[in-house]
Amino acid sequence: MRILPKDLIHHLKKGLQPAIGIFGEEPLQSQESKDLIRRKALEQGYTARSLHYLQATFDSTEILAPLQTADIFSEKRFLEIHLPDASPNALQRNLCTQLVDRLALQPYLLL
Repeated sequence: MRILPKDLIHHLKKGLQPAIGIFGEEPLQSQESKDLIRRKALEQGYTARSLHYLQATFDSTEILAPLQTADIFSEKRFLEIHLPDASPNALQRNLCTQLVDRLALQPYLLL
């Protein structure tokens, strides 16, 4: 479902989805959207945040391996992945698909 930045705050009142993608040409709108989502995630108990920047080549085990272990300090975890541009390569798309599939049944939020 596509949501415009001006409607995001109203949509977040309904709760967070397990995976949220942010894209667009306006850096300020993207940053403000991420900030809103991060605040909502904190309100809902997502206290552990893991941030990754995917380059053209990357090691997916760096991102997937921590998903196999529990975090003793946080029940809910927030996984944030930044792609280098609006057109991800096949490896990046595959990783995002794997993450959405794996996180669907776990206490994670993927941004």
